[in-house]
Amino acid sequence: MDYLTLCESYAVWLLDEVPPLATVGPAAQQRFINVIDVLYEKQIRLLLVTRCDLETLVAGVELEDIQRTRSCLQQLPRAV
Repeated sequence: MDYLTLCESYAVWLLDEVPPLATVGPAAQQRFINVIDVLYEKQIRLLLVTRCDLETLVAGVELEDIQRTRSCLQQLPRAV
């Protein structure tokens, strides 16, 4: 998926029902990391809906980029 192209069309993004990343496979984890990287780079407003806090969301993920993703999530503009 070309997230950069989608960012040109949508100024606010909603990611709904995001599970703790440790409960999904590495491919889904990497897609999440990729989309957050693009949203952060473009400073797109994000509304992230999950049933857990940020620490639980990223806990147990072994991909090396996850701490950068955690930091980006804390810095992204909020959609609220």
